[in-house]
Amino acid sequence: MVLLARDGGYEARTSEGSVRFRRSGDDFEVLGVEGADPLADRSTAKFSPLADELAHPHPRRGDNAYPDAYQQISQLFDHPAAPDLCVIHSAGHNWEDQAATSASTAPSASSRPGPRSSCRGRASATTGSLTGRRASST
Repeated sequence: MVLLARDGGYEARTSEGSVRFRRSGDDFEVLGVEGADPLADRSTAKFSPLADELAHPHPRRGDNAYPDAYQQISQLFDHPAAPDLCVIHSAGHNWEDQAATSASTAPSASSRPGPRSSCRGRASATTGSLTGRRASST
């Protein structure tokens, strides 16, 4: 999933669909959805109790929930040192049995399996198709 902020709103994009939203007072307003909304399930009890969570260690993106997603995304991009975009790997991308081949393809550092994120200052060719941005030549 690729997250970005532009034109006064925030976006979450995947190959299956996207959602665009903005702050509206103390809440958030959805500006548009194309295809499947990647943040549609914001349940706080998705894999509860613990036995259910342990039974689903690496859920696919569409099977997962993103509680407080709007708040977390807006906090990330509202910061003065915010990145241009942020790539969130789904828990289904289990990296623990794969060796990274280079710093540019390595998942972000984490001591446990699960969703990982990689926030970059510039858009890459890989994420360009999801964000609508062209890769930087620098």
